[in-house]
Amino acid sequence: MSWYLYVVKCRDQTLYTGITTYTPRRINEHNTKKGAFYTQNNTPVELVYREDLPSESAARKREAEIKRLTRKEKLDFVEGKMKKSFFILVFLFIFLPPLFAADLDGLYLPLLKKGEYLFSEEFEFFKLKEKSLHGSTTYESVSSSPDIYTLDTSLKALLWNNLEGEFLFNQAIPSEYCRKTDYQSGGLGVVQDYHLNYLRDYGLNLRLCKEPFEAYLSVLEMTQRDDWRSAVYPGSPDYFTYTRAHFENFNLGMRFITREHNKKERKGLALLGRPLLDKSQFNLETEIGYKGGSVRRNSFYYSGGTSLAYNYHHRLGHHYNSKVNAAYGIKDNLELSWGLSFTSPYKYYFEFKRMSTTSTRALKASYRLNRNYEVPLSLRLRPRETLEFLFSSVFSFARQRLDYWIKEASGAITGYESKKLDYFNTQPTLTLTYFYDARKEIKADDFSSLSKRLLSRGQFLFGLTFQKDFTHLNKNNANGPQNIIEPYSIFLYPLDNFVAGSEYATFFTGNTTGSATDVRPQNFYLYQLSFNYGLTDRLNAEVRVGYRSSSSLHHFTLGNHTITPSPYDLRSRFYVFKPFYYFDLISEYRMTRNSLISLGWHYVPEYTTIIGIQDLSEEFKNINRYHQVSLAVKILF
Repeated sequence: MSWYLYVVKCRDQTLYTGITTYTPRRINEHNTKKGAFYTQNNTPVELVYREDLPSESAARKREAEIKRLTRKEKLDFVEGKMKKSFFILVFLFIFLPPLFAADLDGLYLPLLKKGEYLFSEEFEFFKLKEKSLHGSTTYESVSSSPDIYTLDTSLKALLWNNLEGEFLFNQAIPSEYCRKTDYQSGGLGVVQDYHLNYLRDYGLNLRLCKEPFEAYLSVLEMTQRDDWRSAVYPGSPDYFTYTRAHFENFNLGMRFITREHNKKERKGLALLGRPLLDKSQFNLETEIGYKGGSVRRNSFYYSGGTSLAYNYHHRLGHHYNSKVNAAYGIKDNLELSWGLSFTSPYKYYFEFKRMSTTSTRALKASYRLNRNYEVPLSLRLRPRETLEFLFSSVFSFARQRLDYWIKEASGAITGYESKKLDYFNTQPTLTLTYFYDARKEIKADDFSSLSKRLLSRGQFLFGLTFQKDFTHLNKNNANGPQNIIEPYSIFLYPLDNFVAGSEYATFFTGNTTGSATDVRPQNFYLYQLSFNYGLTDRLNAEVRVGYRSSSSLHHFTLGNHTITPSPYDLRSRFYVFKPFYYFDLISEYRMTRNSLISLGWHYVPEYTTIIGIQDLSEEFKNINRYHQVSLAVKILF
């Protein structure tokens, strides 16, 4: 067990020295007049110095040494140590590379104790019903009903002293479904069979705490394999496709937080979430991250004894992201946070090849993203312990450029005019939270601090959120359908190739990896209303209702081999996203002292995307209804 020597400054500016095994608890005892007799009439006290010691005897010996000092010697000692800590901090942040900081929401999350294990398992079931208009002169409608099952597993333990590790393993249960296309004239036309064969994610999180610093490392690797085959009914399959995807992400970081001036008892919203920083308290976080990935889709088509191959390859160039975030307590009930993020210039490559027995022709393209900055800003106000207003937004600035060219079998290259876009995007969000009947005691123990504190019987938490997307595009001489790309979507979630046309994916089913990039809906607004109620001290139920307005955008496709006369050229797409509602039901039950079970349901009754493609007379209209059910359990051993 670690022991600590501490020095506090009392209300009358005198210094008191003591020892303890847990400094925050001891400071709180002093300030609630449960500490030493000397401090009971000199509160509040302020921690000015702390020193780690290996044993109780060493702590008592060090305490005796400090107590023999005069007041001036004690002040010189404390100030000298503080100056030394300051210079060490400056050295770390100047001469070391930027490091990653833990999320503010987890700022006060304690480490597990030695010998403890926190196990989490979550099962998710996704069900989608598709009924769409095909948008061609040959085919009329498309229907499908995919089912996706995933398992997310986490095991957390204290590996060594102040080092905590978390091991993550996520996987999809192999599944398959059928997508049917009907003729305009009636009758079944094409049958497509989709197979999700393999989806596994591996992750490792390490967290090292040594007050007032915390270091963090996260590693994530994602892999996926899918196959599908297509047949003109009632014939045998003549079109075969397989998709292989890989994505990797690494983050490294550090956080520093100054001490609290007045240790306060956590009440109201501070018990259910993160307490605000104390007045003049400061938190500094830095991050450096690395990303890279690839998606390869190969398709083989057999017609009249002739074999054609359509190969698509997406590659995300390796790049780095550096962030600095700071938070400051303006008042005890008002906190401001801000930051700056910069992503190093990188390229996102796309290649489409059409190969036959006699020739090979390739369309190649590269996006270059640079001047990629983000400025997060938030202001959190709690005028009362039961009421909070939160304003937050991220201001994004970036420049992207598209270069594409055709390479013939002979080696001849035909280049096209570059497409350039500068854009600005922000999504200001205002959230109001109200906590009713906060006077009732909320159960707070080791397990709830590691998982979630539940409301007591009769308490409720009300939330209202409004968000507005503002996007401004500078298309540089209005050169066509350029729009904001979302470079990570296709690498993180290639499953969207089969489950698309939802809030999770832009394109309709079967087309994501056949296009150069994903895009981001813009200039919409969103409302969300939430109500969480304590049915008992062990059982909570929450309801959420949300609405997102309609939006539209103008984008393009590269490598669409179904369009003539130039199947390799850039083709405009005109998107309209219809407004939609969503509903969430969540229940959480504290089964035992060290276990929590959660059940969630997300439902969208209708999500409609209308897509018009250049040189096609009819529109694609994708109409989906879907829901997602999750069952999660957390157990502390």
